[in-house]
Amino acid sequence: MDSYGTGNYQYHNTYHNISGDSDNFVEELKILSPRKDESNNNNNSNNVTIPNVKDMTKITVTNLEILQYLLNSLSGKDKFAKIVKYTLDLIILFIEKESKPKSYISKSNVNNIVMNLLVNKPRLLIIFFLQKFVKTLSYISSQLSTYRYILRFGNSPFLTWDFIKAIKKLYTNRKHLSLQSINETFKINDLINLYYTICDELVLLHKFKVWSNPYFYERISRHQVLSWQYDIVLSLINNLSQLNTNQQKEFELNLLIKIKREAINFQISNNNKLFYNDTIDIYAQLNDLKRQKKVIHLEISKLIFDFMANSIDFFKVYDAKIIPKGTYGVLSLVSGLIGFYKLWINAKDDIYSSKQKSE
Repeated sequence: MDSYGTGNYQYHNTYHNISGDSDNFVEELKILSPRKDESNNNNNSNNVTIPNVKDMTKITVTNLEILQYLLNSLSGKDKFAKIVKYTLDLIILFIEKESKPKSYISKSNVNNIVMNLLVNKPRLLIIFFLQKFVKTLSYISSQLSTYRYILRFGNSPFLTWDFIKAIKKLYTNRKHLSLQSINETFKINDLINLYYTICDELVLLHKFKVWSNPYFYERISRHQVLSWQYDIVLSLINNLSQLNTNQQKEFELNLLIKIKREAINFQISNNNKLFYNDTIDIYAQLNDLKRQKKVIHLEISKLIFDFMANSIDFFKVYDAKIIPKGTYGVLSLVSGLIGFYKLWINAKDDIYSSKQKSE
């Protein structure tokens, strides 16, 4: 089960962060920048000094810095633990599938058999020795699952308090209630998040043996699956809506750049410096929108894999003939890798912005 950060796509202000597409950025500015003969015809106050865009990209962010940044964050720890857990689960499954007991092995001929395996089938020998670690790997996987629960634990009191405050706000303004005010106060995302968080934390308390009612645990586990499925679907809708909004903005900015190109071609612009500065501003916004689109695409991909994985529990499809054993682990691992890559991009931008401000 994984819900840490589900649907909460993070956009960072990379308004001046143009390191990703610096070459294209520079080429476009060369096209749009005033020509020398145009500059000479203008007054000295209107002369344009083209900034060296390459200087804006000299800041470097190392992979080690990004990894350290992620491992110091809750979301980074969660995604890293998820990747390790489901990798171990798949290794355990592989060992159990490939391991076959050999009835002919005995103390008298064990040396000959080991030598034969070492020479002819080294893979089987590796699996034979890995069997010794199955219990250890299973224990580590179980502890990583609990660790991820702990990382998510503790939000329910705050979410509940926010919910109570929203109720009080509506009650105070009950004479002036409208559908719009209710929608602004009660967001379906927040309600589903509260629903899931309560179920998730109750499951952790059951793991810690704070309570142990079997029937109640079965019901809570089921509601945990349901709430996460609702959260995934709603997050997909929100991300697709945001993607559509960004594409519309990108279209408008591209159209504006096209108009400005025509303007400079026909020498309509009387203030080249202002035009050039506006162009830098537009390209910075375009670059930021492209980065946001990439993050949204990654989030949507992650949510799709989460949806497929959780659907196994949601529809209770546990028949190995229908869904092969290990499918949940594979889907969850891919989701974790995509989520970690998304966090990697955001972390790189955060570190870049921090270094940029310190200079």
